Amino acid sequence: MGMVEAVRAIKAPVESVWNCLSDIEHTPEWVIGLKSVKVTSDSPRGVGTSYHDYNQIGPFVQASSWSITSFDPMTKQIHESTSSLLPTTITFNLMPMADGTFVHMVVDYRFWPRLGIASRVFERLVMNHLLGLILRKNLGNLEDFIRC
Repeated sequence: MGMVEAVRAIKAPVESVWNCLSDIEHTPEWVIGLKSVKVTSDSPRGVGTSYHDYNQIGPFVQASSWSITSFDPMTKQIHESTSSLLPTTITFNLMPMADGTFVHMVVDYRFWPRLGIASRVFERLVMNHLLGLILRKNLGNLEDFIRC
């Protein structure tokens, strides 16, 4: 399984960062390759919230179903997708700092699990590096989005 982490100290209060992470419909404004998101559950944001996204990295557009599986206000969110092409778990950990918020983002994934060993080799040689770059850029985009 592939795993990538990114961290950033964002110069914004933890409430602002939390609210942006919880505002799923607006994530395409700061996540690279995310074309659109549609929340499919009626409940307030939290455990059980489900949504679909359309993500394009490279030439392929992938539709994925997601659900929030952990939601500890101002501290932690976990979003999971059971996509057959790219099953993924994204964890956001937030920690207040004197001048902002420390954000730790972890993405655990499997690229095309049916490929077996070839999938794991591709994850190690290509995907971990590319996703690391994208995650760091996304956290920078998140900070810019919060400022606007």
